[in-house]
Amino acid sequence: MVTPALLLALLAAPQGPVESDPWRIDTFPLSNGAEELALEVGGLAFLPGGELLACTRRGEVWLVADPLADDPADARFSLWADGLQAPLGLLVHAGWIYTTQRGELSRMRDADGDGRMDELETVCDGWRISGNYHEYNFGPRLGADGNFWITTNKPFGSEPFGRVDWRGYALRIAPDGTWQPMACGLRSPAGVEVSPWGDAFYTDTDAW
Repeated sequence: MVTPALLLALLAAPQGPVESDPWRIDTFPLSNGAEELALEVGGLAFLPGGELLACTRRGEVWLVADPLADDPADARFSLWADGLQAPLGLLVHAGWIYTTQRGELSRMRDADGDGRMDELETVCDGWRISGNYHEYNFGPRLGADGNFWITTNKPFGSEPFGRVDWRGYALRIAPDGTWQPMACGLRSPAGVEVSPWGDAFYTDTDAW
């Protein structure tokens, strides 16, 4: 039975932790054209100089200067790349920025230092897409052996141009572009990471 005294004691007791206790939540005011878009960020990666790259499902990569400023309003956005096909992951490695588009593992860089991507190369495009909207890919992450890991989404709904292979897989890709399917049965594996001890993990929308 809840008595008035017990109710008052419960109300006076310290409340449980809230998200802002361990994590500081900052909201960045967007600038330089980013404020006109729904960014839908799917990947983040810090550059050696401290700038942050953010890729979006809509095909852009934004460069964020001073991303760790005390005042988020001091962060400055500039468009680093556009025209990509749903890049959902970024990896800084050996002077290149790697990303997984729907149809390929790509690498890109700003070779002339003007703040825009000017070199884009295909590393591997061993899988195909049907045109289904849900055929996203995620990654890459880098294994201890120097190989890349990506995961591929299953389609959802109709496949207007027919079914294609290698959907719902985890793929391991060598730096020279050769690749090997490592696991199947994935649905929407929207997170992939390599542990410090070298195992590759993924998270799915339906199970973990």
